[in-house]
Amino acid sequence: MILRGWFYKPLDTAQDTKLPYLIMSHGLTVLKETDLDMFASYFTHRIPLNCLVYDNRGSGSSDAKDGEPRFEFIPSK
Repeated sequence: MILRGWFYKPLDTAQDTKLPYLIMSHGLTVLKETDLDMFASYFTHRIPLNCLVYDNRGSGSSDAKDGEPRFEFIPSK
């Protein structure tokens, strides 16, 4: 199972500069395309940090576990 997402970094930072990371994902069934790109861009252009935005397991572009349906969330799992 693979979680898929987008990576953002400040444009004016050298490649080898070590920065903190902000990891963002919507709750449950909302996809990363629902404004997370806007927030990630905002943060990385104003604060020296990297940002990772991803879709939760089984939703959007991320994989579901083998044999399990997509977009189904069971909190006990």
